[in-house]
Amino acid sequence: MIFCNKSSEKFVVKMLFLAGILTICTSILTAYMGKDQVTLDSKSKFSFPIYELELATSKSDVLSVIGYSKSEKELKNRKAINLQTYYDAYLVFSFSTYFALIFLFFYRFNTGLPFKEMMFATGLALSFMIFLSDIVENTQILKLISSFSYDNISDKTLTSLMISSRIKFAAVFISSMIIAFNYLVYCRRKKNLTIKTALTAVSVLYMITGISGFFSITVKNFNYLVETSIILLIICCVLTFMHTIFLILTEKINTK
Repeated sequence: MIFCNKSSEKFVVKMLFLAGILTICTSILTAYMGKDQVTLDSKSKFSFPIYELELATSKSDVLSVIGYSKSEKELKNRKAINLQTYYDAYLVFSFSTYFALIFLFFYRFNTGLPFKEMMFATGLALSFMIFLSDIVENTQILKLISSFSYDNISDKTLTSLMISSRIKFAAVFISSMIIAFNYLVYCRRKKNLTIKTALTAVSVLYMITGISGFFSITVKNFNYLVETSIILLIICCVLTFMHTIFLILTEKINTK
């Protein structure tokens, strides 16, 4: 056991609470910083160009997002994507930290969790993978934003973007599915029917998020659904944050 006393348990919950605040705030800030982005390709199904750029698989995909010319509209769009990319680093740091603390929470409180140590270690590894791959991804995006033609786009940069972005999203959505399983085990030990039902709903939403997200990044024609999955993920994080508030207010911090 990493934690063996009441004060340590409360510390875990309070850290989760603080990480939840940070994640929600950085999510709002990052969305605001990217508000000036526009979809240049009328045929695109994406609402947020940054996600289309992250999942680009060819040079034409990249240029359809950032534009081919130096028109005022396209330069403004590049500037917005560039700004959001910087703030995205803070967001992903918050998300990865939040996920790590969620895994730590379940490690401490889920007494009936199968393969407890292995699941905790996997969760920490995935959280680190999310953060590390996002750094690589953002670096490649910043390089691509300065490109205005096929010749300016490096094959190495594009390949690095493709690999890092898919590792990041895969780690995010696999984490979501593991958290869903943790919630399911956790809620089964609750005696209060209302609490059990609410936590089961959270578990289902995390699982839906993970499955839909993983599907969206593996099937090219449905890449645009990653936006819906990210929105669902943010909702999941808010629900976990509300669960943390409930634990703090009621002081029912125990392993049952």
